Amino acid sequence: MAADSQVPESRRAYRYTVDIRALGDGSSRLLPLEVFSVIALKAKGTDTAEPNRQLLRLKDGGEILEAADLEELRIRLRDKYPDSDYERRLHVERDREAEERREAALLDLARLLADAAVEEELRKAGVGNSSTLVPDASG
Repeated sequence: MAADSQVPESRRAYRYTVDIRALGDGSSRLLPLEVFSVIALKAKGTDTAEPNRQLLRLKDGGEILEAADLEELRIRLRDKYPDSDYERRLHVERDREAEERREAALLDLARLLADAAVEEELRKAGVGNSSTLVPDASG
């Protein structure tokens, strides 16, 4: 993994949690917040697809709150946990382990694509089974 200062912002991963603290007794719960990209695929026979969007999903015990943006999530949390009884805080933390997993997955994907391209070219050239022609990156 590149040094932290060299990782572009667009490739950084973050972990989000919402801290719900009861003002009465001071108890606190950390609720995981996940950000999803919803990618709309064009339906067969149509010229347009719905625009891509992000979706926020907060897991609160057995309940899942979904919102289109932080403002909508804030409103929903304020309704469920009113200001008079609760304090809500969003925590954002850099997730370096997730960045490393993503980088490893992308390298594996690139290797698979390269292997497939070599196999296809060798097949077109009439060369037999070439699965041993591309060395494994692990050694």
